[in-house]
Amino acid sequence: MKNNMPRITVLMSVYNDEKYLQESIDSILNQTFKEFEFLIINDGSTDNSLSILKENAKKDPRIKLIINEQNIGLIASLNKGLQLASCDLVARMDSDDIAVSTRLEAQYQFMLQHPEVSVCGGAFIYQEEPDRINTYPETHSDIVISSLYDCSLAHPTIIYRKQDILSVGGYDKADLYAEDYGLWVNLIIAGKFKLHNLPVPFLYYRTHPNVDRSQYKAIQKDTAERVGRKLLMHFGIKANKEDYSLLLDNNKKTVEQVVRCKRLLEKINQQFNAKEYRKELIQKNEFKKRLLERKVLVTDFSSFLIKLSARWYFLVRKITKKAKK
Repeated sequence: MKNNMPRITVLMSVYNDEKYLQESIDSILNQTFKEFEFLIINDGSTDNSLSILKENAKKDPRIKLIINEQNIGLIASLNKGLQLASCDLVARMDSDDIAVSTRLEAQYQFMLQHPEVSVCGGAFIYQEEPDRINTYPETHSDIVISSLYDCSLAHPTIIYRKQDILSVGGYDKADLYAEDYGLWVNLIIAGKFKLHNLPVPFLYYRTHPNVDRSQYKAIQKDTAERVGRKLLMHFGIKANKEDYSLLLDNNKKTVEQVVRCKRLLEKINQQFNAKEYRKELIQKNEFKKRLLERKVLVTDFSSFLIKLSARWYFLVRKITKKAKK
């Protein structure tokens, strides 16, 4: 490390991840970009995680190990890590994921070249399905509009500016299991921070398909819906809780439910009060309407025709795109 001065703090919180921890640590230590400190918080692990962390800290001086004697949770641990980080640029990393070797180098260069950007994320590859890549909207305006309906930056791919994050209070303890979404929304509401995604996979992300996470998912869903409605309210839109929840639900819907969802989208179109995002909003909502039509349950002939029309629309769109190439 040149002059022993790190350029990035990599922030990781660990709780009982002994199975995947070493692979995750190695993926950071073997980055092409070397000038970082690796701030790892052991959040009261009861498995072998702490022993693994201590062994690694002995071998590599870039690792700065913080030990929570008791489990305080991810949100509190990340806020603690932000306060302790030596660098203004902080890269998030989860203890069960695997970072692509060029991740830090690519994000560091981007943040140097774009001082106006506060948060930069990227795509990720599903560890369990390596042929599947999850991408996100790239520009700030697209991220803002997408954030009306869901989280539009992948937390473990993020690099952000510490002082910008602290200026909005860091992670909100109320945003349980959706602390990242809550943070992005608070940055958007503050109105002076730019968010960006690069169309590059930065890590291999684990989903743990064989682990029962139903309770976690239920709490996350409630938190995310509250955060999304908070952003809508910021733009002058009061969304009915039930209709908003129905709109976000990806299951099949009756014709009546689709009508309710479309009515909410029209209300959002009409009441949205930020002119600089109008184009993205209209495009997003029109696409969501078409998706809704594909979700209609075929309970009668009229719903069958709606569904047929939607499928025809997507087919024509696909053919048109191919013709333009």
